[in-house]
Amino acid sequence: MALAQLNIYAQVEITGSLIGTQGDSLQDHPVFLFDQDGFLKKTTTNESGRYLFLIDTQSDIIIVKTVGFCGFWRTHSDTVFLKADTCLHIDFSICHNITPQACSSKFLVKPESEFEFFFSSQYGYNEFITYQWDFGDGGTSNLAELEYDYEEKGVYNVRLITENPVGCIDTVVQEVLAGRESYVRGNIHTNDNYLSNAFIWLIGFDFNQNNVIKTIRPDPHGRFKFWCEPNSKYLLKLVPDFGDNNYAPRLLPTYLGGEFYWQDADVLDVGHEIKDLRLAVLESDFIPHGFNKIHGYIFNDHIERELPLTVYLLNSFEEPIDFARVKGENFEFENLPAGTYFILPETAGKVSYPLKVVFEGDFDPPVNLEFKVGTTHINPLVGLQELDSANDEVQLSPIPVKNILHIRSTLPLYKIWIYNINGTVIKEKEVMGEKNIELSVQNLKKGTYFIRYLFNNEFIGGDIFLK
Repeated sequence: MALAQLNIYAQVEITGSLIGTQGDSLQDHPVFLFDQDGFLKKTTTNESGRYLFLIDTQSDIIIVKTVGFCGFWRTHSDTVFLKADTCLHIDFSICHNITPQACSSKFLVKPESEFEFFFSSQYGYNEFITYQWDFGDGGTSNLAELEYDYEEKGVYNVRLITENPVGCIDTVVQEVLAGRESYVRGNIHTNDNYLSNAFIWLIGFDFNQNNVIKTIRPDPHGRFKFWCEPNSKYLLKLVPDFGDNNYAPRLLPTYLGGEFYWQDADVLDVGHEIKDLRLAVLESDFIPHGFNKIHGYIFNDHIERELPLTVYLLNSFEEPIDFARVKGENFEFENLPAGTYFILPETAGKVSYPLKVVFEGDFDPPVNLEFKVGTTHINPLVGLQELDSANDEVQLSPIPVKNILHIRSTLPLYKIWIYNINGTVIKEKEVMGEKNIELSVQNLKKGTYFIRYLFNNEFIGGDIFLK
């Protein structure tokens, strides 16, 4: 190295070669020239991996720099002292693997708090790389790493654009969740069927258990999103709404995991995160094309909160083929052909069992069913244990009865149903506020029967009688 000071402009020639770690020449590789005041020139190597600088300079110190990539960017440099009309030769041996990583602008995000984050390039800082950050809320930066604060909760698309020393420009976008809550989003898979005002119940699983926490409305394309408490567990129940129309195939209420009963459903376990879901909806090819009808009533006297309650119509194999929403504690299935069905009221956290209904023909009498929502179960009100007695208000005679059942009530009755032992309605009569009623049971076979009464649109219990 020459140590003489230059007081006048001197012409300097600097040459050299760039060799890879495998002994290969590096063509079109950048080489940079600096003096004490900063950047002077840039050149690239030829097909033999050689470079050349010719400069006129008054400086006595020249710095030659280049870069290599071996899992991360590294700067290689050499500093020389000059004298007039100097020819210098500087070679570099570089670890430089041109891989997808070498052209990547991937970055790291480290949360410092709910709203504060530390951003940095995954491959570290290099003075020859340019950085352009866009933090998704209008904020920008050209630093290699920095701390950034968000003012409001949200999901922000953070974009980093880098141009590296070998001329490769890359863009990476990464989502950042700011705020205390978690963010869940997804889409509903329906095989291109029409959703028609579907909604999703978010149901508490490990806190606010079995309650409807919120109702989520998907957009017309089946996309949905919502905020929820972090580090919690939930059930998701999708409910289509068909109104008074029939569609084929029918879309049925479906839990996450493609199940119709809550105990078989997948539990949504959410940390503090952005979570993506896919809800696949159960379908049925059943088309109501008969004339039979089932009417049901749900007793829910002791629970004031909203229940995620739907009623399924099951076929003879106990597979769901249709459903009904409970409105005003009532539900209905109409236009049913002859066959065997099961009725299953279903809500998260309560055990229920299918109740069998058989239509021998297409014009059988309507079936009326009643269910009571308890603390742990949903029970049909047709069995000996489930039937609430109305002995204080209503008296039956004679017992056993032969042809005429005498009913004496302290309250005006408006409707009477008689059920067989299987819970099927076999006789129904409107009595329009009467208190003394004579009901013909001549056509009934010998056996045990249940009777229920309606007073002022309220059930007042029932009784058992023998014939």
